[in-house]
Amino acid sequence: MISGAIDLFRQTRLDETQRHYLDGFQHANELLLCLVNDILDTSCLEAGHLRLESLPFDLAGLVAATGNQLLWQARRKGLELSWQVSPDVPPRLLGDPARVQQVIVNLAGNAIKFTPEGAVTIRVERIPGPLPASSPAMIRFVIEDTGIGIPVDRLGGIFESYDQGPPETPKRFGGTGLGLAIAKGLIEAMDGDITVESSEGRGSRFIVTIPFSLTITGDRQASADGQEKASESAPPLRVLVVEDAEDIRLLIAAFLRGASHQVRSAVNGQEALDMFMAEDFDLVLMDIQMPVMDGYTATRACGNGNGNGGARRCRWWHSPHAPKRAIP
Repeated sequence: MISGAIDLFRQTRLDETQRHYLDGFQHANELLLCLVNDILDTSCLEAGHLRLESLPFDLAGLVAATGNQLLWQARRKGLELSWQVSPDVPPRLLGDPARVQQVIVNLAGNAIKFTPEGAVTIRVERIPGPLPASSPAMIRFVIEDTGIGIPVDRLGGIFESYDQGPPETPKRFGGTGLGLAIAKGLIEAMDGDITVESSEGRGSRFIVTIPFSLTITGDRQASADGQEKASESAPPLRVLVVEDAEDIRLLIAAFLRGASHQVRSAVNGQEALDMFMAEDFDLVLMDIQMPVMDGYTATRACGNGNGNGGARRCRWWHSPHAPKRAIP
């Protein structure tokens, strides 16, 4: 929510001072969001409620996108950040790309934080093994830095929650002490393993191995690319935004109008039902928990009603108030 508002402000005319303040707001929001998400992930892992997706994804592309995401942090400290994916890594894998990216971000971001000067490298390679599609591909991730390193007597506890080493470490570098614990939990949930090699003052090397199922390229990927290109050229839509929180409703509407879509708004399910029966919409963004009539009831009523054909063919998207991860 806050990030969305900041993005909207950036699209307006701002002087240098205002941009400086906005950058500060953005940084504070990112820190708070990171803390909240870390706490949520830790709770899910400890309760055994973590759910993993099984989706086809391009690992090389994901690593490049993640590296570019982290690049500004490295450059701000004058560090060199590089990444390399071995040619023998399959072009398409099955797994949870969001969680894989989270592991890389946690480990590489941690390396950047504890490296005052020098470089951080990310290497990805396939561990030699069977080639049949039914066999998993064992992928090794190596995140290496030239940072402060880890004392030998602290290596055994670095994956424990809130462990940040000596008392002066959090004061000097900040952080919550949850990043490595979350990374280890995610890796183990994906049937992987993580080890660390380090010595004080000489940097660290984190080695992660995760098995991935193999998928195929070809017609399916071409079809997906075609759908993506088609969606880029899709005409503007008539969208009904149903949300009782005014700030969220206004923010969603602002983003949609910025993409040239026509937007109508409703504050509860009953109002949405009345508008749906009277007008044509291509898409309905329906909140779930609302006064007067909730989203589920309104959706069922719209499906059972006698609205016009265009309205009955519209797409639906429900937005619960309790997301699995914090929304900025």
